[in-house]
Amino acid sequence: MRYITELHAHSAECSECAEVAADRLALKYIRCGYDTLVLTNHFKQYEVERCGSFEKSVNTLFEAAKKAADFAGDRLNVIPAVEVTLNRPWNDYLIYGVTREFLMEDDGIFDYSLEKLYARTSEAGMLLVEAHPMRFGSSPMKPKYVDGYEIFNGSNPNNELALSWWEKYRDTAPIYTSGTDLHRLDQCPNAGILTGEPIRTNEDLIRVLRSGDYGVYCDYGSVK
Repeated sequence: MRYITELHAHSAECSECAEVAADRLALKYIRCGYDTLVLTNHFKQYEVERCGSFEKSVNTLFEAAKKAADFAGDRLNVIPAVEVTLNRPWNDYLIYGVTREFLMEDDGIFDYSLEKLYARTSEAGMLLVEAHPMRFGSSPMKPKYVDGYEIFNGSNPNNELALSWWEKYRDTAPIYTSGTDLHRLDQCPNAGILTGEPIRTNEDLIRVLRSGDYGVYCDYGSVK
């Protein structure tokens, strides 16, 4: 497996905690030898308030991904995704395959129950993965309403616990992911997935994650 895909990264345009503009982020991943960057900017109540409107917040997510893609050209595939934060419980979830139209449908998404969010993403053919489930302050969710778990997060501890949690529930929530959770320019990308084919589109990403035909790029090596 020779292609490397980052599944968790943030840019400054729409993640206040991030310091790197989308074009500079793309350059960093090009220089680090990645083939694909899945840009998972934050999408939560506070970010909407900071942007000034729900519509502007959604548009900024996709504009940042386009900025990275335009800069990268054919040197790096850039795919938009999102890390949504629900208000109760206050947990983070990565939505892969997300579209602008999907997010625009309901400005009350942050007050969804996890059950409702999962019903919507499943109906739309997207994948819902709990981000850093063992990070301090997070609450690992039972697998009934997620497709899987981030088993390695390069910016947070307790990854061994996250891996153990996924292994316990892998029959119900089979998707496992790995991401750097990059926010700063001085961070070195240290995670992702390894595939035998390039991931160029959302459709490629969903198909590969559902297939399980990939390895994890992280301290664990390949997880099956």
